[in-house]
Amino acid sequence: MNWKKVKTAATFLIALYILFVIYSKIDLRAFWNLFRDIDYFWFAAGMFIFIVSALISSFRYVVILSGRAKIPLLSSLKLYLAGNSLNMALPSKIGDLSKAVFLKKEGILGYAEGFSSVIVEKIFDVSALSSVMVAGLVFLPLNTFFTRDIKKVFLAAGMFFLSLPLAVYILGAFKVNVLNKTLSKADEYFARFHDFLMALKKSPGKLVLIALLSFFLWFSHVFQVFCFLKSFDNSASAAISFALIPIAIFIGLIPIAFAGIGTRDKALIVLFGWYGYPDYLMAAVGIMCTVRYVIPALFGLPFMIKYMAKDKKTVR
Repeated sequence: MNWKKVKTAATFLIALYILFVIYSKIDLRAFWNLFRDIDYFWFAAGMFIFIVSALISSFRYVVILSGRAKIPLLSSLKLYLAGNSLNMALPSKIGDLSKAVFLKKEGILGYAEGFSSVIVEKIFDVSALSSVMVAGLVFLPLNTFFTRDIKKVFLAAGMFFLSLPLAVYILGAFKVNVLNKTLSKADEYFARFHDFLMALKKSPGKLVLIALLSFFLWFSHVFQVFCFLKSFDNSASAAISFALIPIAIFIGLIPIAFAGIGTRDKALIVLFGWYGYPDYLMAAVGIMCTVRYVIPALFGLPFMIKYMAKDKKTVR
């Protein structure tokens, strides 16, 4: 039995079930009216951010690889889009690891260094999204649902993940070989990751640039969702949105439902429901959040197929 296919099918069914529960309870007439009366200015702004975020992410990866390998911005963009295609089928954005495989097939980097670059990228992603969440939580008004204690929990979690790059930076100074010799391959990857970190530590300016690019990248992602919310409800609060949207994104990364569909939608409904936003409104925003993943995935499909074809030729 192919357990990977079983797991994928299970996550797909879970997503469908959650969506069924959501849409069986909301006011569908009000839901469809939101799309009929959409504010095209905010909708266009949200769509434009697809381009902005793709370019920022691609340029950041060029910076991460600089010193190890030279890769054109266009090639980095293709890797970004191809990874997004795989992210639709794999949980927690694991599809981004395909960059390492494709870089190897292109003869640019070895697997170990490629995986190291993606891990560094993911560490900064988590930290940057946390920084946006923490900044939003500072201005988030409290109510009977989102109490001071709940706010402290999310702030503590946000600060923990926000500090990940600093922790890795400090721990990177210690090269500890704790792996058994029978795991020599894993040990090699660990050593390459350490070397990758050491190279980054020698370029503090590069680290600062990566951190800034990561922050602007995730600010643009959250702002995009906010734009879609504003396109449905022009009175939507930025203070509430920039605190709660990152939380919903984090929940969507939990590998329960297919591509976070359903879990992310439900999180938006519950979190914003605490502040009086109707469920049909947040269900519409949830649809647009899914579109955020689908559109880059569709654009990346030709590049993913091309890379996969190269992989098969290499094997032969």
